[in-house]
Amino acid sequence: MALLEKAAAQGHAYAMQTLGSIYDERKEYEEAVAWFTMAAEAGLPRSKFTVGVFLDAGIGVAAPDHAAGAYTRSDFSST
Repeated sequence: MALLEKAAAQGHAYAMQTLGSIYDERKEYEEAVAWFTMAAEAGLPRSKFTVGVFLDAGIGVAAPDHAAGAYTRSDFSST
C-alpha cells in the first residue's frame, strides 16, 4: 500500500482510484471518498461516478449532498 500512496502523492490518478477501492472494501468510507475525489478531479470517469454515488447516498460524508448529480452527469458527458 505504501507504493500506491507514493504514486498517488506524485499525482497518479489510477493509484488514487485504487486506494479508494481498497478503503471502500475495508469500509473506511471517509478515506475512500477522499481518494476517489482526488481521482475524479484528475479526470477518471469511474471515480467521478463513484464519488457521485457516495455523495448521493451519504456514504463517507456527513450528509447526502445534492451536488452528487454533477459528478455522475459529468462522468457520462465526458464519454
